Amino acid sequence: MDWNLTTILATWGAGLSTLTFCLHVAKWRRERPRIAAEVETYDVPAGGIRFAIRNRGDKPTTIEEVTLLTYQPGFIGFIGMKYTEEPLSGLYRRTARLPAVLGPGEIWRGEAPFSEERRGDAAEKLSLIQTGRLFYKITCAHSSRPKLGKVRLDSSDSPF
Repeated sequence: MDWNLTTILATWGAGLSTLTFCLHVAKWRRERPRIAAEVETYDVPAGGIRFAIRNRGDKPTTIEEVTLLTYQPGFIGFIGMKYTEEPLSGLYRRTARLPAVLGPGEIWRGEAPFSEERRGDAAEKLSLIQTGRLFYKITCAHSSRPKLGKVRLDSSDSPF
C-alpha cells in the first residue's frame, strides 16, 4: 500500500470519526435515565413492603407502575406464567402515589402495607419472600422493558 498524503488523511479522518461516534454513544448511554430499586420488608411481621426507587441517570423519567408478582411453580413459571399480580397504584393509593416523575438523582418512596383485611396476607407474603418467590416489576416511561427483581427481607445497610 502506498502511503501518500491522501491515504494518511483518510485514515486519520476515519479513526477520528470512529472515536467521536464511540464517545457520543457512551455519552448517550450515560445520560439516559437509569433506575435503581431497593424493595424490602419492614417491621416484620405486621409492617409491609417498602420501595425506594432512584434515578441514577442524567434525564428525568416517569415511574408508571410498580407491581408485585408471583409466578407459577416449576417450568411453567420459569417461562413467565404469572400466578398473582398486584399493582401498587390501584391497591395502595395512599402509600404509593403513581405515576410519579423522577428527576435526576431523586428518590421515590412508597409502601405496600400488609393487609389486615386479607387473612394470612402477611404470613403468605413473608413465606414467598423467604423462599424467593415474590418479585417486583417497575414500569417506566423511558423504557419498554420493565425492571424486575426479588423482594428481600429487611436489611439495615441500605444504599439509599
